[in-house]
Order: sequence, then C-alpha cells, then structure tokens
Amino acid sequence: MTFRPTDEDIARMLGARGSREVPADLRDAIEAAVLGEQRRTRRARRSIGRPTLLLAAAVALGAVGGAASLIGSQLRSPQHAPAVVEPSVVTATASPRSISPSNEPTTTLFADWKPSTIGPSTRSAFGAVVSDLAAFGDGYIAVGTEYSDSTLTVSKAIAWTSDDGSAWRVVSNDQDLAGFSPTAVAANDAGIVLGGFYPSDNVSEAPAILFSTDGRARTKVAKFPATLVAALPDRFIAAASGEKATIWSSSDGHEWAKVADLGQAWISRLRVVRAGDGLRVAAIGTQIDGFNAGTMWTASASKLDAWQRLDLEDGSYEWMRDVAASASDEGLLGLAMRGYCCRVHAWSSTDGLAWHSLGDPVGYGGIQPESIAPTPSGFFVSGIQHSDELNGKLRAWLVRGGEWLSVPTDKLGIGVSQIRSIAVEPRPDGSVVVMTTLDFAEGQPPVPMAWVVR
Repeated sequence: MTFRPTDEDIARMLGARGSREVPADLRDAIEAAVLGEQRRTRRARRSIGRPTLLLAAAVALGAVGGAASLIGSQLRSPQHAPAVVEPSVVTATASPRSISPSNEPTTTLFADWKPSTIGPSTRSAFGAVVSDLAAFGDGYIAVGTEYSDSTLTVSKAIAWTSDDGSAWRVVSNDQDLAGFSPTAVAANDAGIVLGGFYPSDNVSEAPAILFSTDGRARTKVAKFPATLVAALPDRFIAAASGEKATIWSSSDGHEWAKVADLGQAWISRLRVVRAGDGLRVAAIGTQIDGFNAGTMWTASASKLDAWQRLDLEDGSYEWMRDVAASASDEGLLGLAMRGYCCRVHAWSSTDGLAWHSLGDPVGYGGIQPESIAPTPSGFFVSGIQHSDELNGKLRAWLVRGGEWLSVPTDKLGIGVSQIRSIAVEPRPDGSVVVMTTLDFAEGQPPVPMAWVVR
C-alpha cells in the first residue's frame, strides 16, 4: 500500500508540535520523496546526501572491528573552494561563560535554506539513504543506498549528479550493484572512485572499491579491504581501517599500490586539505591504545609513503569527525565528538601538523559534530543535537574569528526526526549544500533531503 503523508503526518514526522505549520516547500519536497518521485515545479530543487552512519556505532567510541567503517567518509575536492575570500582563522579558545541553546550567540548569515529531495530511482523503491558527496567536474556527485521494502534489508547502490548542487538526477540504476552499500565517493579528472561493502555472510561484509568514468557504469577494481577514499588532482587515495590499517594509491582508479602501513588505526574519514604551501591527506579517527584520543594520520600529497601520527592536544575518549582548511588558506579546523552522546572538541592549526585545542567551543552537551565546509564567511559547521526531547535535530554554526555563531535552524520544520548524518559542501558562490537523510517512524521510508544555504 502506498504511503501518502498528510500534513498532519509530515508535521508529526518533523517534530512539529501543536498547530506549528510545516513550510510549504519542505512539505512538498518530503511528499515527493516519500512517494518516490520527483516533482517538477518552477521552484529550484536542491538536493541531499550523506554517509549512512548509525548513531550507536558513531558514539560507541570504544568499539573495534568495523565500527569506524559505519561512520563512512565524506570528501571534499579542493577545486570547489572559492577563489577570492576574506581570511578566517580560528585561534581563540572557547569562552568560559555558561552557554545554552537559548542564549548562544547567533548570526544572520546562512538564513536562506532552500530544500529539495533526490528520491529513489523508481516509484517502486521504498526509500533511499545518501552516503556521501563529492565535487565532480564543475558539479557534484552523491552516492547512496536504495531499499526495496520497509525491512531495509534488500538494497543496491544508487548515484545522483548535479551541475550546481540544486537540481539532482539519478545517473545509476545498475542491477549488477545489488547489495553494494557505498560509504564514500571521491572524484578528479580521471573519474570517480567509491568505497563501500558487498554482503558477505550473515555477520560480515566484504569491503570493495569501485571505479567509474562518469558515475553511470562502475567496475569493481580493488581486492584490498579499503572502504574510505579521497581524491588528489592527479591520483586517488584509499584507506583500510582497523588493527592493520593501510593506505593505497592509484593514478587511474584501476591499478592500486599500497604506500603505507599505519598499524592500529580506526579511521572514520579521509580528507584532502590545503596546509602551508601544498596539499595534505588526513586520515582522521581514534587510536584505541591512546584511550580513544582523537587522532590524525597525515602525509604530504607529494610524499604519500611518509605518514605521521598526530595525537592531538587534550584528546581523550573521542572520535575525530572532520577537518577542513579555511577558504583563504589561513588556517585549519578539526572536530571530534567526545564522550557518549556527546560534546564537541575542536582544534585549530596553521600547518596541519601542530594543533591547538579549543576545548568545547559550543559550550553545552548533546552535540554530535558532523561536517565542515569552508566558505568566504568562515567555517560552516554542521551537527546533530540530542536530548531527552530531541533525538536528531539539525544544527549549524558559523565559525569565524574564533567565535562560534549559531545558524538558526528552528524554522526548517525539523524537530525530532532521526537525522542519519550530515554532509556539507561549499559552492563557488559562497553558499553551502547541506545534505542529510531523514529517518522517520518504523515502516516509513528514509527520505534523502538537501538544502542550498545562503
């Protein structure tokens, strides 16, 4: 039976209380996604996407095995950073004053959120979850998993592309990829690589790397157990996480060679960042033998066989979530989630090697930091707020000059929806694509959503 949500259903899904009105554009976008179809209107469509991480896996910081893989990987290609920007360097420590969601400083920037959906490939599909997003050519590519029914057990990979981050189209519906669950995507001029899993048996999964020249036809190319990928201008990087973590490199996406052994490394993401005079690759996560201290392994893009382990200042019982360089190349910002649901821990750096702890700049708990996008206005930071009343509220901050300014999200109509995770990607005009998957009640489809935020 087809589930067609009423206004009351959508309001309940989104956490609207009483007579609170759900914004019309958001209601239309969600209805289109739930029905598994794209509605063509004159309104500009914006899209969504991102890693399918379960909160329990993300906050179980002491977990081993495949836990890091569940967090996925979101990668940003340097070509989408704005060319001319004002400096935005994070150097100040967190303010000692008492801060709560009701009295934290706010900003009027990024107040315009335009939603859209990037629904499943067919009307018969139950729903889709976006796993990751990457710059591709002059546009973007997102990958995810599409489900056939409410059990969420029968799945296949799906891909979408966009020229500008606003309007999205399905570009892959390959039945040969049945069962594959992508967790990461990266692209350069040579093509696109995907990291993810194929089902192996009832208790384990088989990691795999796929390659595509256009996002449509994809080929399994790697036999090593890597699921995390990143792209430099002239090559691809992949990482295998675990007791014997390894780094791999490929110039064409087909032939891969191991370039480094990291030892015990629980990696959650691979990033390419500009630091100093060049690019660096950062593998971020946690180190089990370091009391779960936030840890980074990094190497120069020109010397990928020489990796350094950085145990970041004041790290303890946490998992690094993201790292990004400012759009003006004046500094870097790193984020970790500390404790079991959870607090923010942030660091700043000027060279990607020496990192200074900023403590918890948000100032209150219940925040699961997710992703960073460098913009001309500063770092756009996304996160998920958890509390007794809220179990998955979308939150955002603008970080500039050492200040963390809350970006109001209350008017988006999203309240207690289960947000799987969040990806953010800068656009050349200084705006941001925010992508997430809304998880509603059991038996209802997961809805991939996106906003272009100005």
